[in-house]
Amino acid sequence: KESAPNPNMAAFGRNLMNGFLRQAWQFYEGDESLAECLGIKNETARMLSAKYCFEFPPKQYPDSFSCAIIRAACENNLVVVHGDFECVFLPDGTALDARNQPFYWHDMVEENEQIWQTHIQELIAKQDKPQIPVSQTRRDSLAQKILKARLGKPYADLLKKYNCEQTDNLWFRTEFCFFEVLIITDKNKFDKDGLYYFDTNIILRNIKEEDRQKMTHLIPRFTSSNKLPFYFIGFYGLSNEANPNIKIQKYDSGMEVGEWAIREYDEWVKLIEAAADMIMYYLPHIGTADDFIKFVQAHDAGETNFAQLTLPETNPALRQFCVQRNRI
Repeated sequence: KESAPNPNMAAFGRNLMNGFLRQAWQFYEGDESLAECLGIKNETARMLSAKYCFEFPPKQYPDSFSCAIIRAACENNLVVVHGDFECVFLPDGTALDARNQPFYWHDMVEENEQIWQTHIQELIAKQDKPQIPVSQTRRDSLAQKILKARLGKPYADLLKKYNCEQTDNLWFRTEFCFFEVLIITDKNKFDKDGLYYFDTNIILRNIKEEDRQKMTHLIPRFTSSNKLPFYFIGFYGLSNEANPNIKIQKYDSGMEVGEWAIREYDEWVKLIEAAADMIMYYLPHIGTADDFIKFVQAHDAGETNFAQLTLPETNPALRQFCVQRNRI
């Protein structure tokens, strides 16, 4: 009967904790399986028998976790019985499969170790890059800074022209309308790796009835609503055929709204800057109803820079001026 802690088990727990588990917890804190293993170093240091059970693997890279166990155990003269692999791994480098056929486990273990280390290096590199803020408040604040930097002096000059003060909020009143911009970056709360949904809406509100009547020949459905919405997805002619991360929802009315799933900071900045370009397409022309009518006519005649405002995913056939109009 054992009366002292088993040194092989102590070394096994120490190696596993200082290797795979420490790395994994750094990036996947909260994983239930990893959390169950955090005490392995202390537990195995007190164990008398050479037996330790893992109930289930972590969600991320379960095969690499198994191979880390095999390596740490076999290097300390311990046998691993793996239920999912249906194999027994021996310290001499051999293993027995479900049919009791022997094979060497080193290549399998080394391959998974390499996969894991490559993944860790990618995560470390990502840590060093700017990240989309997790906090909604910080995310909105940074989006505003990126947007304002892109809008620059032309935006400030237009606000002066419209006698509007420059504030943190992107809404103000002109003689023609109330102009409002919504930059949306919502976090997917079910995704731990940082998935966000981006969209931008521009809305012209509180337009006088007489001004709406002036535009019925240009925007027939305008008279039934006191607002004109412009959507990022429609403006740039985006579809999930061009990019599966673009999600489109179509309504019976013909209106389409959508969002762009993103993870990378650089992609987020690219979309915010594209939103700024979209804003500046409309903003110079909302001073008066006559200004806006001339703008719509110039757009229809192809006399604006609309065709130059594109993204790599833009399909010209899907572009639209605003929701109330047929696509043009």
